[in-house]
Amino acid sequence: MMIARAVKLCFLRLLFAFSFVFAPATGLMAQSKEPAAIPAAQLQSFATAAKQVLEIRQRYTLQIQAADSEQEARAAFVAAQGEMRKAIETSGLSVERYEEITEAAEADPKLADEIRGTIEKADKK
Repeated sequence: MMIARAVKLCFLRLLFAFSFVFAPATGLMAQSKEPAAIPAAQLQSFATAAKQVLEIRQRYTLQIQAADSEQEARAAFVAAQGEMRKAIETSGLSVERYEEITEAAEADPKLADEIRGTIEKADKK
């Protein structure tokens, strides 16, 4: 029982880590770049994707917590990753571009505020 709980916690931590930034396929972190202007259309796409990714993360967190076995938790984790990837790509961004914008927002508080504002405007519509 303790092992199953530890496995669930591990999957939850991974799910949170993958919520906003997917690890590159090579496992190497992208090199830090100078902040660049991000077109408004990409910011809108990012805001849409980020909101969906958050909703997916919340939904699957509950499923992972309720899983009766490591296999159920792993299946939920894999499904969450797939849905997050699909949400990002459906928004019009590649996962790589989503990563770049996430990293830029983490490094630039003004950009992060702009993204939050874009999300808030979308919520009001």
